[in-house]
Amino acid sequence: MLKAYRNAEMAKTLNHPEGEILNFIRETMKAERDERAKQREQEKKDKREDEERNERIRVEEEERKERVRIKDEDRKQRMKREEMKLKAEEEERKERTKIEDEERKERIRLEEL
Repeated sequence: MLKAYRNAEMAKTLNHPEGEILNFIRETMKAERDERAKQREQEKKDKREDEERNERIRVEEEERKERVRIKDEDRKQRMKREEMKLKAEEEERKERTKIEDEERKERIRLEEL
């Protein structure tokens, strides 16, 4: 009410018809409100897009870490299998050497007889 009174007083001071000035003021205020609403909507949209982008980045990073973890685990398993294979080959070689030594000793003993 006070605002309307001030607007009416301003219209009289400016020597313009009161209705014209009031309409202008209302249109201006409405345009400002609309602009602020558009700005808020754009800010909400931008925020939502940022959150979606951040979520995508987070998910991609988690997926990358999981791929790296799986790759490392596979590599460790391959290395462990290779190590086990090498140990088995070493044991087999030692066993063959032991058998060969025993056979050689037996031959030498038999030759001496």
